Amino acid sequence: MGIWQEAKWACAAMVTPVDGSGRIDAGRLAGYGRTLMARGINGLVPFGTMGEGPAFGVAERLEATARLVELGLPADRLILGIGASATSDMVWLGRKAGELGIAGVLATPPFFFRDVDQEGVHAFYAGLADGLGAESPPLMLYHIPQVCGVPVAVPTVERLVAGFPGRIAGIKDSAADLPYTRALLAAVGTRTTVVVGCEAHLPEVMPLGARGTICGLANLIPRSIAGLVGGDAARLADVAACGRLLQGVPVIPTVKAAVGSGLGDPAWAACMAPLRAVPGEAAAALAAVTQLAN
Repeated sequence: MGIWQEAKWACAAMVTPVDGSGRIDAGRLAGYGRTLMARGINGLVPFGTMGEGPAFGVAERLEATARLVELGLPADRLILGIGASATSDMVWLGRKAGELGIAGVLATPPFFFRDVDQEGVHAFYAGLADGLGAESPPLMLYHIPQVCGVPVAVPTVERLVAGFPGRIAGIKDSAADLPYTRALLAAVGTRTTVVVGCEAHLPEVMPLGARGTICGLANLIPRSIAGLVGGDAARLADVAACGRLLQGVPVIPTVKAAVGSGLGDPAWAACMAPLRAVPGEAAAALAAVTQLAN
């Protein structure tokens, strides 16, 4: 059974280990994916925001994803981040990923040309969906305006879901904006998969129709995230504890260092430029919370 057959999604936006030359270490990433799934995570998202996806070329991401499947990660539980500056690169990666049998692809909106209206955003995603065609796994939209600088407005989502039934299969809402999430669920929640990136919102939005989460804290507290998706609101305490420790620090480098601490592998702290690794002690408190929760 793949991720689309799961009633509730507890998916990890995985951080990415790199070697001393800045190459993706697919072997370590595959082992890490198995660890997360053993702790209750039922879907894995490589090369999204937490995975520093845009820092890697599309050929690098394809090669690494093929290696993940070769090493035994279930392809039907992988959703690949294909965000890139050029639509043609995204199309190429999505189509090639389809040959691996992965479950889906996750695509950011434009993130260089930010002064665009929603007609432009619609045209971008429509062109991407047309280019991907039947050769690609289902496409998930990605609303993360605090990073990309470009929102995917609810009416735009409605138009895309209606215009590409079965091909645009969902949206990841990572804005942490409850009014937006409520409006999104009211508009398309019965017609497409809506997952959120803000873990703290799960108890409120899942009864409204959200299917679950693709989130970064699943790297740190996977059992807590799985429990929260399953309805255990007490797990919010673990989310809050992590959130407090991530205030005012570089999130991705700190999470990577904490993962490395938990795995006993400090090399995980290495980041792709322009991100910079943080010292191991900077993530020690976060690693301690992770160990207590899991």
